[in-house]
Amino acid sequence: MSVVGFDIGNDNCVIDVVKQRGIDVLLNDESNRETPAVVCFGEKQRFFGSSGASSAMMNPRSSVTQVKRLIGRRLKDSEVQTDLKTLPFETSEAKDGGILVNLKYLGETHSFAPVQILAILFSHLKDVAEKNLEMPVVDCVIGIPSYFTDLQRRAYLDAAKIAGLKPLRLMHDCAATALSYGIYKTDFSSTGPTYVAFIDIGHCDTQVSIVSFEVGHMRIMSHAFESNLGGKEFDEVLFGYFAAQFKERYNINVNSNIRACIRLRAACEKLKKVLSANSEAPLNIECLMDEKDVKGFIKREEFERLSSGLLERVGIPCKKALVDAAISVGSIHSVELVGSGSRIPAIAKLITSLFGREPSRTLNASECVARGCALQCAMLSLVFRVKEYDIDPLQGSSNDKARVKVKVQLNLHGIIAIESATVNNVHFHAADGLRDRGNRRINIPDKILEQAKEKKNALESYVYEMRNKLVDPIEKRFKDEEAREYATREFLNSIAEFRASSESLPNEDRELMMNECHKAEQWLIAVTQQQESMHKDTDPVLWSRDVKSQAENLIS
Repeated sequence: MSVVGFDIGNDNCVIDVVKQRGIDVLLNDESNRETPAVVCFGEKQRFFGSSGASSAMMNPRSSVTQVKRLIGRRLKDSEVQTDLKTLPFETSEAKDGGILVNLKYLGETHSFAPVQILAILFSHLKDVAEKNLEMPVVDCVIGIPSYFTDLQRRAYLDAAKIAGLKPLRLMHDCAATALSYGIYKTDFSSTGPTYVAFIDIGHCDTQVSIVSFEVGHMRIMSHAFESNLGGKEFDEVLFGYFAAQFKERYNINVNSNIRACIRLRAACEKLKKVLSANSEAPLNIECLMDEKDVKGFIKREEFERLSSGLLERVGIPCKKALVDAAISVGSIHSVELVGSGSRIPAIAKLITSLFGREPSRTLNASECVARGCALQCAMLSLVFRVKEYDIDPLQGSSNDKARVKVKVQLNLHGIIAIESATVNNVHFHAADGLRDRGNRRINIPDKILEQAKEKKNALESYVYEMRNKLVDPIEKRFKDEEAREYATREFLNSIAEFRASSESLPNEDRELMMNECHKAEQWLIAVTQQQESMHKDTDPVLWSRDVKSQAENLIS
């Protein structure tokens, strides 16, 4: 059984795994380190990851992207409404006020909750990991933003469980990045803590943390965020600039055509990367709409002027993190800038002016988070520093003022659960449904919702458990068949190599080696013949692990 770390980004996903020789980023079927966070519903099948991103252009209304921005949110939320304006698929309101994505699939219209879409994405990432590792993947740690609400955290856990994963912990992105940064460093001072600032400007948000490192110890001093400020906001600046330019020059309204919007946004994202290394950049798109080719041009200075408001907002969480950490700017030893936003030169200049030192650009933010999550999955020893939480007021059984004391518990995933409450010296416990001996009930809205959700989850778990008892053995035999064939080929190659190399040995050693090769070969022939006589609906007598074990015995 292997343990992995997942970073589910707004745009891309990354999988990391801890191995004996270090931490590896797993490659997907296209040999890419990043897998697009896209699920596309075609006429007859679903497409995930890279194939989903390719199909999204042809079938935009049935392709779901940026599910991270929708999960655990209300449809009427103003931020959700702003995000939906740039997304091509149709949505409606669920009975509980949540979001439903309406898509055409298999000739019919279906409605999916964001948690279902995320579960499909998790299943695809799980398959990618299992193909790479050639073993089942269950235990995992998942990276999430520090600003995620209780509902969003629960939705992530539900989606992972639906996909057959067992999340050991939901880990904050800033903690995962810091862990991956400091785990192998050996140059920390032994006389005092080393303070490092991490500024992660991702696709949809900005997170800042101040972390202290000592030999064998890491502590999150503070973290701040801006949940609606990321690389896509800078892309929208370019999108608006060129959309207005094309309307005036070519008399076309890009916003009226879904495919034209998608193509222009993709071109603007590439243009932003070009401007990171060049003072000016052209934009050319063939047949954008109405069979018209369009051309544009922008200088970096103009882009920075248009983005001045966004740049000012980047500084707000940076200043807040410093204040909350209660340390001076001069105490910061290093500033690490990660994420897609780090490519914008103006941001690097801003960070330099705020911290008094030029930031270092570390690796891709998703890889940093996934690496930290994989380490956490292996270690499970990081302690989070909790400050304070606001809890909705409890409603008593009378209109009189009551003295209420509530005991809450914060679990490993950062989810709050009410354990007990005391009202006017009368104690209520969660296990008893918060009832006293007089059978008076305290109305706790959060608790009612939690209990209903637990019952729903218990029912879903039972359904999936019964389904797996039927499907898992079949799937296990199917996956092992390919692994067994591969292990058998490798075993036969080893026998052939040993026989060839024995020619250079003394007679006594050569005879010993030939005997061992003969015994190994005879064992393989015997169990293979026995395997061929077995029915396919029963477990094989020869598993891939048995072949690998015999190969190791032969080598030893």
